[in-house]
Amino acid sequence: MGAANGKGPSLTTVTASPRGLAVTALRETVPRLSQLLRSVTDPGRRAVGHWSIGETAAHLTAVTVLDSSWARGGRPEPGRWRELFDRASTTTLDQVSEINALTMVCEPERDPRVLAARIEREADRLVEALAAGASAEPGDEVSWLAGIGTSPTGVVAHLLSEMLVHGRDIARAEGRSFPSLAAPARLFFETFFLDALQSPAVSRFATERNGDGGELRWELRLRGAQPVQLVFAPGQLTVERTAARAPDVRISADPGVMLLVMFRRIGPLAPMLRRRLVVSGRRPWKLRRLMRLLQMPA
Repeated sequence: MGAANGKGPSLTTVTASPRGLAVTALRETVPRLSQLLRSVTDPGRRAVGHWSIGETAAHLTAVTVLDSSWARGGRPEPGRWRELFDRASTTTLDQVSEINALTMVCEPERDPRVLAARIEREADRLVEALAAGASAEPGDEVSWLAGIGTSPTGVVAHLLSEMLVHGRDIARAEGRSFPSLAAPARLFFETFFLDALQSPAVSRFATERNGDGGELRWELRLRGAQPVQLVFAPGQLTVERTAARAPDVRISADPGVMLLVMFRRIGPLAPMLRRRLVVSGRRPWKLRRLMRLLQMPA
């Protein structure tokens, strides 16, 4: 979780800026999500875990408000959103589930059509701020969930990942599809995930999961991006943008598929059979342990 904040070069060189790509991705993703929410036939149908479609849409609304505030470098107006914002800003990663539960309280609406309009309004505010440069500058750091430092673009990339993952949850509950497109999914990894792993809070959380498992070197090769290696060692997690050693596990994948695997929406086996995710390396059987280390809350 985290974003490009001057710690190193992007995974890929593009002519458009990461901020421009984020704005474009939001402008493309929000209408897809809104159309889906406005066409829901049964808001009470279960979407993910114990959440109904209406509850999942309420959670997405809360995440949009929070991420929009973080990305713009400000706090919501006094009221329930500010209370949630302040609580989320000072929580720990172990307490993320509690913050998710609070989103249900802060957003009592369960009508997906009403929530679609709220998401659109907040996303419009965010796009306007980013396009006008009214939020923090691209290299500036803003504080995100649990006080993790990231960039405005990284926060937007997290919001996009939530929309893609939960949009899929809602669509599947309705018997439809909501593809996780490669461009916004790749933006999540390029500007959010890799750099956030280097923040003290996330690094500590990941190494605690690792326990005494010994070193595990993972190479990620996303289509359209340069490869990068993550090294999980006892008490330490590092990101190496220049491979120094052969990896234990190498994953070559479509970005959208990798996003769904990390958020536990699909297992790795089915995309492996379709060659949309390929596992290799010196010790590919370590994939199961790697997936445990990489599990993301959503």
